[in-house]
Amino acid sequence: AGWGGLWLLAGGVTAFIVAGQPRGGDTVASPLRHWLIIGLMLGCALLMTLAAKRVRMSAEAALLAVAAGLLYGLQDALTRVS
Repeated sequence: AGWGGLWLLAGGVTAFIVAGQPRGGDTVASPLRHWLIIGLMLGCALLMTLAAKRVRMSAEAALLAVAAGLLYGLQDALTRVS
């Protein structure tokens, strides 16, 4: 089952890349757009963290995990830009 899952995952990623036909580009967004997206991600992570205190423990873990994922993604984007 483990090897089957590995091959399914690898096949799915390959199909996604082939279908998307990725290529480089020079799209430059305005600084305002960058700050709006950063603020939106930080706000969503903060709201999920605050909401996690008021829900069941099983939902708390999921909310905190999604909030952490948003922050890790934001950190990755900021690292790539700098």
